[in-house]
Amino acid sequence: MWERLGQQLQDHRDPSKVRHSLTSQLRTLIIQHAQGWDNLSDTQLLGADPVFQLACSDQRSTTPLTQQRPSQPALSLFYITFFW
Repeated sequence: MWERLGQQLQDHRDPSKVRHSLTSQLRTLIIQHAQGWDNLSDTQLLGADPVFQLACSDQRSTTPLTQQRPSQPALSLFYITFFW
């Protein structure tokens, strides 16, 4: 489902500077909102939660636990670009 949603978005960013896929950012925003965390400033707090990291990542196994989640500024830019 997430991949299908992500395919509907066009990523015009420079691939050499992309750290988080559009799908990962979309998944992070939707899961965060579904859990009642409507304020994007809560992103940093949630990024330390292992279950949230696993749920929002494109990767599987324990790999997401060692990766950074998209930051609040990155998610804000994503939100403004695609949903504003």
